Amino acid sequence: MDGGTLRIGSPVVGKALTVSATDAVLNSGYIYNWYCQLCGATINLSGTTSVLGANPAAVPPANGMYMGANPFDAGPLQVVNYGTFVQASNGVITLVGRARFVNQPLAIYDVENDRGMESLNSVETSFLNFGRLWKNGPDIANFNVRFDQAGGQVELYQGQLWFNSGGKHFNSQFVAEFGPPYLPNPGGQIGFDGSHDFIGVTTQNGSFRLADTGIINVTSGTWSQQASFQAGGQIAIEAGATLENSGVLTLGRGAFLTNSGTLTTVSGGVIQGLGTLRNRPGGVFDADLRSAGVDINTGQAIVMGVENEGTFNVKTSRVVEAGEFFNGAGKLIVDGTLTTLNSGQLVIVGGVLSGSGIINGDVFVGGGPGVASFTPGSSPGTMTINGDFSLLPGGVLDLEVESIGGAISFDRLVVGGGIFLDGQVNLLIGPGVSDSDVRDLFFFTCASGCGIDYGDQFSWSFPGHPGASLVASPFGLRVVTLGAVHAVPEPETWLLLALGLGVIGLMRRRPTGAGQAPAAAVRSTSSAF
Repeated sequence: MDGGTLRIGSPVVGKALTVSATDAVLNSGYIYNWYCQLCGATINLSGTTSVLGANPAAVPPANGMYMGANPFDAGPLQVVNYGTFVQASNGVITLVGRARFVNQPLAIYDVENDRGMESLNSVETSFLNFGRLWKNGPDIANFNVRFDQAGGQVELYQGQLWFNSGGKHFNSQFVAEFGPPYLPNPGGQIGFDGSHDFIGVTTQNGSFRLADTGIINVTSGTWSQQASFQAGGQIAIEAGATLENSGVLTLGRGAFLTNSGTLTTVSGGVIQGLGTLRNRPGGVFDADLRSAGVDINTGQAIVMGVENEGTFNVKTSRVVEAGEFFNGAGKLIVDGTLTTLNSGQLVIVGGVLSGSGIINGDVFVGGGPGVASFTPGSSPGTMTINGDFSLLPGGVLDLEVESIGGAISFDRLVVGGGIFLDGQVNLLIGPGVSDSDVRDLFFFTCASGCGIDYGDQFSWSFPGHPGASLVASPFGLRVVTLGAVHAVPEPETWLLLALGLGVIGLMRRRPTGAGQAPAAAVRSTSSAF
């Protein structure tokens, strides 16, 4: 077909017709259906269908191939490909009205130019892919129609391929650098704009990009992300869905990655960038998160902010690098290494911080409207903080002491900077632990001798041990007795009390900041809890 108009259907009886063509050549013109009451018309294409195009500067329809449904039609015009559909030269397809192109299983849609598929005056046009979509041309081809898939595969051999109008992708695969028999395509890229739903999608090889205005919703199943993926818009992992990343997923400045499902990295995969990661309630994060490099203008590391309200795991083998890390609820478990860069801080205003790993940066627990808990080790263990540690009002520090096989195991904080305690400290003493077991335990270890400041709201308790007593000094916390009501301190305890009181005037004072109470005098009394 080279110009003119082909109308399919019967305007007399109001019924749709089906037209079949083998090895057709469709260069330019209109293919429309007549209005019908029952449904739209269907064009079945078999063999090799060639679309070579015409003069792109000409007046429609001489400038390309238009396929559309009558605007008053009750159903869509369906163009169904069973063979190989080739766009070359200036060949372009424009869908009009409620028109739909269907690429059947085993069929191939081969784009060998930079024209792609367009939509005219309708948001109801769509491409439904059950087969394979190839991109062989060296330039950029745009699909400006909704692109839906079920079991389909997109293979990029050359150039770039962009899906700009959203779509739903079920059990589908995108391959951005397919390789032989064509040359490798290191400069190639598959891009997404509009809103896309991923349900069991694989992105592999080469480069991918999500536009700044683009959205990817992982609604169910697993998105297996194996490529280099640059995200400029929003990615949302919904409850019950999984993003499994074994490639490099980079969030651009202003991008958001929101997780309400499961986000994990495997096989050396990494998440990095400048955007914001939000781990929502119910979300599970189990991944590496690293700096993306250095800003050439400021010389600072390129990092992202993290907001956690779910379960955020930094396992023994994991590394997390972020800017500001804000834990509003949920659980943050650090058994690996968590580093805050660019003067960022780890702020726990709600939920629970636990683990036996390393935190590089300042840590604040409390200061919010609710309760924030810190349990080093999850069970007795050691947490290392290479920075300052502040326990603010509303913050609770649980320190466990257990007798395991006759040996005493207890929680410790190894702090590289200063310590400010203005919250609640709970001494959780397990069964079988005696006074003599706890008397020489040091719960805080500092790089150059502890200098602990205390605020006006500092308090402690011994749940299950009424009458226990504690010494709080600039050098740390020391348990004196476990449950002997009105116990009289032993001589060495009196010495500690005197020493603690004697150094009040020499204590290092921490500057008062937002959400932080001023340091107060050391207090040493018996617990009545």
